[in-house]
Amino acid sequence: MRSCPWVHARCCPSPPVAPSSPQRRRQAPNPQRRAARRGLAAQRELFELGVYLGAFFPAANHELYDFPSVLHRELERAAFEGGLRVGYLPQPWWGVEGEAGVMPSAATNGESANLYHLRAHLLAQLPYRLAPFVLAGAGLLGIESGRRAMGNDVDAAFHWGLGFRYYATPRLALRLEGRHT
Repeated sequence: MRSCPWVHARCCPSPPVAPSSPQRRRQAPNPQRRAARRGLAAQRELFELGVYLGAFFPAANHELYDFPSVLHRELERAAFEGGLRVGYLPQPWWGVEGEAGVMPSAATNGESANLYHLRAHLLAQLPYRLAPFVLAGAGLLGIESGRRAMGNDVDAAFHWGLGFRYYATPRLALRLEGRHT
């Protein structure tokens, strides 16, 4: 007599499976394991402190000069940028950050000019180990230089940006981002 596998499975309970058997029952998803796979990005109440390095590309028509006592001059096309960043993420998907940075540069006439910024912004990210994010905020952008360059000036500046944050270890996150100021 032939048996139908469907009927057999419906009518007869299957024998218990030993724990060492490769046919183990599938376990229900564990929220703690899922959060661990996401890495640090899934944690709440996350504080960050770090340094950053980058490049600053000033616009040719910038307004960083002491008008009317000094005339407009262009800055070098690119300047090194470095600074400190502090952040607080109360939830895994959003937070606030503050930064202070310097950008040593020079005017096109060869006179040195030191640019600096203080800024704060809101950040929204996806809570994964490789977390894409967007940010937007405001701050101050200033210049300190001699009268032969551009004088001293501070302007309000708005900025936005896009990037990725990679949580490499519980204490180290790497970022790659671009900003428009």
